[in-house]
Amino acid sequence: MNQLAVIDDLAARRSAAARKAVETRRARAYLPSAKSPSSGAKNTAAIANVLAAFEREAQSDMPDWHGVALALKGALTARPQIESRKLTRPAEIAAPVWPDYEVDHLTGFKVRNPTIVVTFEGGEIVRAPAVSAKDKPVNIGRGLRVAIAFYQARVCHRAGLRFSPRFVRQVPAITACICEDTGEIYDANRCTIRTIEARKGRTTNRRVT
Repeated sequence: MNQLAVIDDLAARRSAAARKAVETRRARAYLPSAKSPSSGAKNTAAIANVLAAFEREAQSDMPDWHGVALALKGALTARPQIESRKLTRPAEIAAPVWPDYEVDHLTGFKVRNPTIVVTFEGGEIVRAPAVSAKDKPVNIGRGLRVAIAFYQARVCHRAGLRFSPRFVRQVPAITACICEDTGEIYDANRCTIRTIEARKGRTTNRRVT
């Protein structure tokens, strides 16, 4: 009876020591949790198997703590397998097209005449033709230059001046631009940047006759 009591006491102490070791490692983050992004599903399953084996051996009359320790070592030292992913080069995004081309060489049968509506800073709205080729996009570059010229002519007319490209005021930024015929809406900032040179002007107090 004394021998059995000694064996039971030894088994209880070993069980308590093993439990304490597992709790200590868990507290020190030696056991990756399932929530840890660095632990894989297989590593988490291996740790769960070790804990289940520990509980089984704790209930056994002759626990195999050496086997549990080896299993625990394997689970702790195993590196989570990361699925290899094929790295692909992202597709290059083409720069947005800005149609701006000559139409003087085209005959009347090869052109179309869509209208763009341009709103300038200050609320001034100008409608202008954007003469384009039938097989090409709306000639927005040319259309905006025409709209700017219309704006300058309107300002000169209101001031009682005859319009002249040599004596025009600077045209403000564009706040909106849309094509009436196609419904296309053009980015106002891009239109403003693309027309910096065309919107430059010269102010003068000289009356043009």
